[in-house]
Amino acid sequence: MQSAENALISAALDGNSKQVRFLLAQDPALAGSSIFSAAALGDAGGLAGCLARDPALIGDLGKTDALLVHETAREGRAAALQLMAELGFDLRIKGNNGETALHWACWHGQAEAVRALVSNGADLDARESQFKAPPIGWLAHGSQHCRNPAGDYPLAAEILLKGGAEVPAGITASVEVMAVLKRFGPG
Repeated sequence: MQSAENALISAALDGNSKQVRFLLAQDPALAGSSIFSAAALGDAGGLAGCLARDPALIGDLGKTDALLVHETAREGRAAALQLMAELGFDLRIKGNNGETALHWACWHGQAEAVRALVSNGADLDARESQFKAPPIGWLAHGSQHCRNPAGDYPLAAEILLKGGAEVPAGITASVEVMAVLKRFGPG
């Protein structure tokens, strides 16, 4: 059973909802046993069941486990982020380089994930340690150099800026994002 649980947790942490569903279909006993699978599937009932069995579960998550929030943001799963916020997940948790879930949502142009994070108190000005960039810096760079074809970088930028993010001086981004940034002016 342990290896099946590990596979389920790994699939959930990778944001692979197809694999999570497959594993749950193969072993229905796993259903509801993992906060990770429930979070990956956006399963409110499953998450509530996990928390009913162990109310301290979220507080007891290790940092690696808690970083599920980053993967969820990177994948753009806004409904799952909202559910995680309602259940007490720390949406502001920092990765090894100080990056946040908001950094990852911005990098990938995941506008609805950005909206969910901003509306739940994400730190708009958190700077990671490698490049000292806030989330809007990751958005600008991602829009220009690492573009996610499914991302909506201009909308994500607008959400950030309406939420109070400042436009750093000298920032460069895609033409579409620069148009949004210019409407709000430099910080």
